[in-house]
Amino acid sequence: MRKEAAFRIISVMIGLGAILIALEVGLRVLPTTSVALRLPVDAAHPIARFPADMAWRSSVGWDFKSPVEGRTNNAGFVHAEPYSAHGPRPLVAIVGDSFVEAMTVRHQDSLQGRLTAAIGGRGRVYSFGMSGAPLSQYLAWADHAARHYRPDLLVVPIIANDFDESLLAYKVAKGGHLYGGFHYYEQAPDGQLVLRLVPYTPSRMVAVLRASALARYLVFHLKAHKLRLADLTAALFGRDTAVAKVSPAEARLRRIFEPAFFESWPERQELAQRATLAFLDALPQRARLAPAQIILAVDGLRTAILLPQLDAQAKASFFGRMRTFFTVEARKRGYRVVDLDQAFRAHVAKTAQRVEFAHDYHWNAAGYGVAAREITMTAPWQSLFGAPRTTTGQR
Repeated sequence: MRKEAAFRIISVMIGLGAILIALEVGLRVLPTTSVALRLPVDAAHPIARFPADMAWRSSVGWDFKSPVEGRTNNAGFVHAEPYSAHGPRPLVAIVGDSFVEAMTVRHQDSLQGRLTAAIGGRGRVYSFGMSGAPLSQYLAWADHAARHYRPDLLVVPIIANDFDESLLAYKVAKGGHLYGGFHYYEQAPDGQLVLRLVPYTPSRMVAVLRASALARYLVFHLKAHKLRLADLTAALFGRDTAVAKVSPAEARLRRIFEPAFFESWPERQELAQRATLAFLDALPQRARLAPAQIILAVDGLRTAILLPQLDAQAKASFFGRMRTFFTVEARKRGYRVVDLDQAFRAHVAKTAQRVEFAHDYHWNAAGYGVAAREITMTAPWQSLFGAPRTTTGQR
């Protein structure tokens, strides 16, 4: 009896092992997301970046939507061209999160790719961005760009989750994923907000898991590390209990967009506003540029564009309130603010083409195109490169 039981257990284990091996082999052939671990970050090496000349591959969802591949450049950022500390042509630096990292589109369709095409050989565009980076981390990259490359113009896309994710207390208290290697705002005993670098050292376990296509598929494609009971319910019964009280159309958007587009979070706003002011006050010094040489491109209320009945909710959401606060305070300080809301609305109304993916809230090629066009119509851009051939005037 014991031999039979042992034989059955061994048979099951062999069968499971064969299935896992088959899945691993199959997922290596398919465009499973593959991104190397970031380099270690500490006080001596405070800038988050990838290894140089690293091949990467990205796709979205269980069925590998929007497959894209590329390489990091000599500086360790996702960009098709190498960076040089010396060059006679004017330089534009872009800092941001995954919207600047742009692993969801081809380089030529990204913001940096489109801006590079807009200026041709008259200038250079360098990007410094990484998924998960908060507003506070942008200061570190702006400082890095200023120290090593001395840009003439800085562009910063502002996205919904930039504000509260800059706050270390909220990232820890709310169970958010704390990205090591980034700078966060921390409240000092005297009440002041100070930047704190969270060191990062890749663990051996993570390195081993990253080497497995099956592990990457579970994390990057199925989001297994974020799986909730509601997700299991939705998968089994086709309905997410977390969004069961809203319309099916809104429920679909809630599965794609960040909660900041929907939730008000009044308890976060006071500290988030303080972090915003600290960022706006520190950015010119970090970038070594006057506010008039810094373009802040603020994302639109895209949930309301897709579903107009959500307009009031979107404006009252955490992002809706924070984008208004951010825009007002930035303009007071002399920044060039590009409000993408109206531009996105006009594009959708004219073309019936959405500016984000149907399965992901990141901008698609059309969204990056609209953002790039609006940036090239600003006064600081045109003072460097002149007016675009297809547009007139300044903003």
